[in-house]
Amino acid sequence: MSNVSPEKIPWDAIQTVVSDAMYGGRVDNEFDQTILQSFVKHLFCEEAFNNDFALNLSLEAEHKLPSPDGRKREQFVAWCENLPVKGSPAWLGLPVHAERMLRINRAISTLSRWLKLQSSGVGGSAGGKKEDKKARRGSGGGNPLAPVGEKVTILLGNMPEKLDAMEKTEETVKDPMWRCINRENEVCRSLIKKVRSDLKSLLGMCEGNIKATNDLRALLQNLSTDSVPKAWKKYVVPETMTITDWISDFSARTEQLNILREAKASKTMIWFGGLMSPEAFLTATRQATALDMKLSLEELQLVIDVGVKPATSNLAFEVNGLYIEGAKYDTSGEGHLALTDELAVPLPDMRLRWVHRESKEYLDTLEFFKAPVYVNGTRTNLLCPFYIRAPKDTTQSVWLQRSVCITLWTKR
Repeated sequence: MSNVSPEKIPWDAIQTVVSDAMYGGRVDNEFDQTILQSFVKHLFCEEAFNNDFALNLSLEAEHKLPSPDGRKREQFVAWCENLPVKGSPAWLGLPVHAERMLRINRAISTLSRWLKLQSSGVGGSAGGKKEDKKARRGSGGGNPLAPVGEKVTILLGNMPEKLDAMEKTEETVKDPMWRCINRENEVCRSLIKKVRSDLKSLLGMCEGNIKATNDLRALLQNLSTDSVPKAWKKYVVPETMTITDWISDFSARTEQLNILREAKASKTMIWFGGLMSPEAFLTATRQATALDMKLSLEELQLVIDVGVKPATSNLAFEVNGLYIEGAKYDTSGEGHLALTDELAVPLPDMRLRWVHRESKEYLDTLEFFKAPVYVNGTRTNLLCPFYIRAPKDTTQSVWLQRSVCITLWTKR
């Protein structure tokens, strides 16, 4: 390449071939595709021939990965062999402590697997033969399911007893926000009835008052592994969530719905991640705004205000409980993204508003960083993008390669 001028190389064609033809077909998430393109555009460019070119976009000199200075294969091999044995996540544009998050997730997954391995003894005790049960009673062994019964009693005590239905009138059914909260209310009421019924039946089986069935044995298996039964998963939760945490989280969701049953959604601070269907809530806010402004849904675009005081307008919706990963939000001045080594940082309360797609207010946000919003930290359920103001002296690729995203739900 010594006789080829860098500016004569078709960089755009190379970038397209690598990002779209070679790898693009395997990426089904638009934000992952954007991250891929940011890496390709950084590495395959004219500046790559400069002596001071860094292979990563770290803003700190100590974490920059300088490009190899050589032309022969032996020189590149020597450069690779001289790299530190343990690489830094900053080489990939990630925060320095990103590996800690991987270890935490791996530990949670390992603990979950251990619980499932320990469940075989408990799960099979309910289906034993009558002779075995009589032998255990005769030997003074007592009820082997007594400890399970105690746990079920505790879970029942932490479970909400009921949730009243919302009052339906001719006016309320015309309100998109009321219809959204009412659907949440109905799902929650049905789930309360289902969970309490299952737990009471399981308690009766543990006490010997109800005959064991396949459904109760499956529920016993879930309880012994501390995993959430599939029939209870009417909304998205992390696969590693325990049944104890699920009931605690469900109680908090029910408490919020109890408040929203009487209050107006546009005048109440809402725990966004505590909604069972956050995408339906987002759609309802858009419908309510379109109805009020007499516009079509297609004419409205979402604008968010971070760290603001509660609004009194019916066209603004206050939400909280969101977290940002890979960055933090600096509330000084107009507010903007900032670098941090923390794994996840809580976001200030924010306001959701829908404005006309041709308004200056929305067009200005197109220059902001487009952050993906996921339901929880597993990043498997994408909700929508939020446009967040970022410092102008920091390129968009820095935030992309740090995998900056927003999550609605985080374990409390």
